[in-house]
Order: sequence, then C-alpha cells, then structure tokens
Amino acid sequence: MLINYHKIAQSPEYERAATLQTPRNEEAPLDAKSRFGLLCESLPVGLLVVDREGTIQLTNRKTARIFGISSEDWVGCSLLDLFEKQAPESFSTFLEDVKNRGGAIELESKASLGPSIPIELSLTEFPISNNAALLATVMDITERREFQRLKQELIAMVSHDMATPLASVQLALEFIASKNLDELTEGDLNLAKKAEKSVGHLVKLVDDLLTVERLESGKIDLVPEWFPVANLLEESADLMQDFATSKEVTLKVQSTDLNLFGDESRLKQVVMNFISNAIKFSPPQGTVALAAVAKDGAIHVSVTDQGRGVPKSEQQLIFQRFHQVEKDDAKKKGGRGLGLAICKALVEGHDGRIGVFSENGNGSSFWFSIPDKTKAS
Repeated sequence: MLINYHKIAQSPEYERAATLQTPRNEEAPLDAKSRFGLLCESLPVGLLVVDREGTIQLTNRKTARIFGISSEDWVGCSLLDLFEKQAPESFSTFLEDVKNRGGAIELESKASLGPSIPIELSLTEFPISNNAALLATVMDITERREFQRLKQELIAMVSHDMATPLASVQLALEFIASKNLDELTEGDLNLAKKAEKSVGHLVKLVDDLLTVERLESGKIDLVPEWFPVANLLEESADLMQDFATSKEVTLKVQSTDLNLFGDESRLKQVVMNFISNAIKFSPPQGTVALAAVAKDGAIHVSVTDQGRGVPKSEQQLIFQRFHQVEKDDAKKKGGRGLGLAICKALVEGHDGRIGVFSENGNGSSFWFSIPDKTKAS
C-alpha cells in the first residue's frame, strides 16, 4: 500500500508553514497538502521517513521502483531491512557511522528484494508531529559506479599503455643523445628502432581513442559505394597473413559473389580487427574462417576461430570501451579494449548490427550485418 503523505502534512510544523505561505481559507491547507504529496512522488529520489529506532514510517513510489519490488506497506519494518547485512547490529550505531561519513553512505540493496544494486543513503533530521524523525533519501548509483570503473580502467590503461612506452622512448633518446653520431653502434640503432615502435604504439592508441569519440559524436563521415564482398574478405586476409603465419594459424576465405553498399575501407577495418582477435586467441595449427551470406535482407559477414570462446555473460560487454574478457588479456594478448568498440560504432554507422556467437571453450564467430541495398532497389 502506498503511504498517504497527508500524515506528514497534518503535523503541527507543516500546518504552521502552510498557514504562513497560503491565504486563510478552507481550501488552501488542502491544496498545500496535495502539492506536498505530489512533490514527494515526483522527486527523482526515494524518500523514507524513519523514527529514531530506524523504523520506517513513510515512503514514496520511487523507493519501491529503486528496490525493484511492488509498492507495499513498509511501516514497522527497519530501514536496515532494505540493505545487505551491515556490520553494526543496532540502528543507533549505524546512524552514528553515517553521521561520521558526512550524512551519506553507500550500501548494497538486499538481493532478496530484487536484483542487488548499489545505493547511496542519506539521513537528515526531519521534525514530524511532536517527535524528531529522520528523512532518508535513497539513490540508485549504478551509473556512478560504472563511470568510476571506466575511469579506473582508463587510468590503468594510460599507465600501462602510455607511461611505459614513453619512459622507454625517453631513455632511448637520452642514451643516443649522450653519444656522437659516429659512435652509434648496431645496438644503439636497435634501441632507436624500439623507441620508434613505442611511439607508433602511442600514436595508434591516441588515434583509437579519437576515432571512438568522433564516431560516437557523428564527426566521421562514411563514404558508401558498391563493392564486391569477396574483395573485402580477401584483402583483409592478405593484410593479416604475416601475423597469422607468425602464430601458425591458417586463414580460409569462403568464395562469394555478393556485393555490398558501404564504406569499404571502414568495413575492412572491422574485418581486420575480427581477424586479429581470432588469430590472437587461436591455438597453433588453428584455422580462422571468413565468410559472407545474404540473409534476412542483409549481408552477414563472419570471422570464425577455434579459440577459447567468449562466456555468455561477456558477449555484450566486449563491445564496450576498455573491456577485456579476462583481466590479463591486455598484457598477454595485446590490445587496449578499444578495437571492438570502434567496430561497433562503424557498423552501427552503416545502420548495421554486430555481435558474437560463441560457446565457452568452443571458439567464436564474430559477425556484422549490413542492410542489403539490392533488396531495396
């Protein structure tokens, strides 16, 4: 049952405030009370009034929505019953802890009420009737936590992928600068080549970051035209052949006579990213197959490997920025978790779809589909 906010509005404190702010007539107090109730229900945060023992007296609809349960009468329940078990057993101890943290604390909602989510709970003094009560506000901070996670991953990526190469370049340049040109040895030249490789790594990283931002803001124009899908597959495979050979992986391209209307260079970037990932995660002597079919009014392009596969829980997340299936993938396999995010943006720029079919331990088939314009013409 939803709580009636007239119970708050009928307190002496509220009556006095309403009298001061509205004309004295029979309708004014009721209008003020109604406005107060509507205000409480329209606020984007959950509201609860609890007594000094932590017992819930009042609540609003937003609270029920945040906790993912149907509206019900929570009067008589403890505020702590909404959250996973906290260290302090008594509400007074819990209240003291919240005060010491500036009046707000982050908690996890109780899983038995619905999906567990992170909550920010704030407690402030709230006079009602003749008793001093507490007004609790609850906010779903899932998005805030996700932002913090992405920020931490970005910092870790910058530390690993930018700070380390920059230090290498700096040391190489300092060492070379300490010598005369006629004193440089073959070892010195190799050091310079490593520094050049590190600079190339940094340039690629910055370019990837800028590409993602430009794609998502619509600042990169695609140049679509008709081209044979066979060219897309064969040229992508040719460009990745040396990498495949170094990893003892065979590339197989299925023949096709399909044509596609799109930006060939950008879609080639997508296919090459798929191939690169497939090679990285393929076992020696493994095979990576490239294919294309016309289906359901679209051209479907796929790159299939015989690697470890992608767990079902990760199959949507891997197209997000900086996401790695396993934490040490960036160190062991290379990459920065940006490639698939770029692929997703490029495919969606063609009004297409992108995804992966996979069973953990049984390989993966990364695919994208672009609307078949021949069906529309």
